[in-house]
Amino acid sequence: MFTITAHGLDAAIQKLSNFDEGKLRRALRSAVMRTLRGAKKDAGTKVKQRYTIAASKVIRTIKLKASGLSGSMTSSGPRNKLSEFILRPKSRPRKMPPGGVYVQNVRGQGGQIRRAFIQKNGQPYERTGASRFPIKRLTGPSAPGMLGNPHVAPFIVRKMEERIGINIEHEVAALGFF
Repeated sequence: MFTITAHGLDAAIQKLSNFDEGKLRRALRSAVMRTLRGAKKDAGTKVKQRYTIAASKVIRTIKLKASGLSGSMTSSGPRNKLSEFILRPKSRPRKMPPGGVYVQNVRGQGGQIRRAFIQKNGQPYERTGASRFPIKRLTGPSAPGMLGNPHVAPFIVRKMEERIGINIEHEVAALGFF
């Protein structure tokens, strides 16, 4: 979860105290929400750069909430199907390739899963025992896991910090304070 708090916004309200406080609070709340919407877009872009999943699959799990002069961006959801990442073969072939199924979750990092196969529903499974059964369904990382990755999360926080100042200036200027 990523949050924006109002620790610096109260000082801005004090400086602009001769203006209508209600309008100013609405402008600041709007700036927070605008920042969160931009961060959601940045999150999809950065996940797409790092992982081989469509950005829309991650963006749809993100919820934005603004309350007062703070806001939060949270993501929840189950692990993604492995078929949403790069997977070869995509559908069940007549004869499985000798190396198994090729999977790539992270760009530039992929490999063969030797005892894997594609089921009729297009989902990859892996044999876990010495015989045909038992089998387990293979899954990729969840959207919250991808957003919390050390390559992704600091980028989102940095972009939010950059964007909040710009959005506050924009919203306050739209009210005619400056």
